[in-house]
Amino acid sequence: HLAIRRVPGLAGLIPHHPGPDGINRNRNETNRAAFTHALSLLRRPENRRHALNAAAWGRYQVHPAGLALPGDGTVEGFISAFDADPAATSDALLTAYLVSRPDVIRAGNAAVAAGGTAEAWRRFSSLYNGPKYEDTGHHLSMARHYAVATA
Repeated sequence: HLAIRRVPGLAGLIPHHPGPDGINRNRNETNRAAFTHALSLLRRPENRRHALNAAAWGRYQVHPAGLALPGDGTVEGFISAFDADPAATSDALLTAYLVSRPDVIRAGNAAVAAGGTAEAWRRFSSLYNGPKYEDTGHHLSMARHYAVATA
């Protein structure tokens, strides 16, 4: 849980058992209930934002760290907006992320220009999904979705 690294005193209060690769795949420790539990432990606004930033939100699994939040700009406003319309909030969060990352947009455009193969999506996937993108097959998934979209 990324919030554990940012907020002193949370270790031990929030369950976190990463696997050998350092990624926590235990749904009970990474789902909405886990986020709600972490948020309930935090009162200071900056710490509440750390909890929000530690979670990957919506259909695109975007971490909102450093991004303008959809809704009224507060943690609570974001959660309300997400609960009211997860699809629109997911789209708005992805848009905010892409606006903040022109390198990701360039990599996506280059992948399309190169024919949309899995190999072409490697740079995009490494920027968007991190250095372990191959473990999740992100570049393969992007190539499959691109092929369907352009068929």
